[in-house]
Amino acid sequence: MASKRNAWVSRIAIAVVVVAACFWIARSLGREAVEKLCSKTGLATIERFFERHGDQGVLIARLLPFVSFDFVSYFAGLTSMSFRGFMIATGIISMLVYVNSQNVGFSIPAVATTVLNRVKAAIR
Repeated sequence: MASKRNAWVSRIAIAVVVVAACFWIARSLGREAVEKLCSKTGLATIERFFERHGDQGVLIARLLPFVSFDFVSYFAGLTSMSFRGFMIATGIISMLVYVNSQNVGFSIPAVATTVLNRVKAAIR
């Protein structure tokens, strides 16, 4: 059991490092560099998504299996979103995925809705 937990902790830690790197690459190098790393089409799609959902788009996009984590991280780096807020959103989703993998039948959408509602209430 402990080795399984350690494997998940390692995966989460690696994911955090990767998404942080993508965020800071975009923040440091700008949109033109990100368009070369991703694609203009992919970046435009994520941009529309963020326009519709705001900063909470990070939480939502992380729950969608067909949305590239890299695109989300790069685009978040191009916005005015704080690094702290970005990492908190990423951490929340990483923990939800971890808990879900440990508890069969756990409902990520239900928990995500609850988390989003609490985040919205805290922002207001």
